[in-house]
Amino acid sequence: MVALLFAIGAVLLPQTAHSYVTQSNISYDLGSPPADPARNMLDIYLPEGPSSGPRPFVLHIHGGGWRTGDKANPSLPDKAALFTGLGYGLVSINYRLSPMTGDPNNPDPDRIMFPDHPDDVGEAIGWLDRNALSYGLDPDRMILMGHSAGAHLASLVSTDPRYIERYGVDRRQILGAIPLDTGAFDIEQSVVGGDLDEPSLLFGNAFGSPAENLVTNSWETASPLTWADASDPRHLFVVQSIPGRINLQTLMATKLGQQPSSVVAVPLNHAGVNRAVGSPTDTTQTTPAITAFLAERLALYLAPEVRVSKRPASIVRLARNARSGKPKGRSVTFAFTGAGSASGFECRLDSASFRTCSSPREYWIRPGGHNFRVRPLYPSGRPGETTVVTFKALARKR
Repeated sequence: MVALLFAIGAVLLPQTAHSYVTQSNISYDLGSPPADPARNMLDIYLPEGPSSGPRPFVLHIHGGGWRTGDKANPSLPDKAALFTGLGYGLVSINYRLSPMTGDPNNPDPDRIMFPDHPDDVGEAIGWLDRNALSYGLDPDRMILMGHSAGAHLASLVSTDPRYIERYGVDRRQILGAIPLDTGAFDIEQSVVGGDLDEPSLLFGNAFGSPAENLVTNSWETASPLTWADASDPRHLFVVQSIPGRINLQTLMATKLGQQPSSVVAVPLNHAGVNRAVGSPTDTTQTTPAITAFLAERLALYLAPEVRVSKRPASIVRLARNARSGKPKGRSVTFAFTGAGSASGFECRLDSASFRTCSSPREYWIRPGGHNFRVRPLYPSGRPGETTVVTFKALARKR
């Protein structure tokens, strides 16, 4: 059943003052020219002090009806304190917006509209894939979170991987998504909900008018319900306690192969759901539900490993040439398998460079000591821990 969480008897998440460091207005442009380059920016929030390794992080996508909003909205300090206090990073991004201008019955066909918004989110993720490590963030452990329009984008990008794959990002790098109170899982349902009232105009402006949709099929393409299935990252839905909105979240959860309990209904209005995340005064269990979801997704993550199942003996005997008496070369074979999140392997023998390889791997060896090294690759392509097999090749006695 849907989890209905109310203030009565709710337990506050312990709040402690946490300090963090911020790096603001970093360009994530990777060469896909935006109409407004100033929107291709992100802010990074990190805990103060050293870390034993790269930190998992939450990628936050602001709301505003795809037409307004900013990465540094008033609720960000509470979110930054929450996530950095848990040892995570927080990245908040801007994306191109679709301000409603001109004649709604004859919209500008060159306006900013879908798929510009998710394209920008995909580009930001592509930039993080390449640069997160230099900021102490783990590109293989990111969770998307957004409110309203940002929740739609978080869910769409995590269910339709084309927006990240065009930048070389593996969908396994996204461990989960947290849509905060969106009604935009089915764009067609949203557009036809009225005639020329503000909500239908809002969706038509961002995703195409009925005439434009006949040409582009953008309403269906932009709907997370179109793409959702059980292979997608798990979602946590936090939503107002409104039956229609709850039913929509439950439908999306079902398409993802999740239980209705992944829908958390809270006694807040639309803006209140966003403000509650990390707020010291949150009594609705919004924040504990999110922190529990993050802990669960990260606990299930397994770093890539490699296991060598076949190797030569520690001493490999080489036959001798019958005429010269010199030792001959011979081939040796290694077999290995991956575990955890391994997405491939790199191998090397002795002083050669690491190169992409697959199992089994065969080498031609000569007399002497040898070291075979194999390492798994993370989904991001960075190497994991190396396994070394040491052996010697000696000529047989005469």
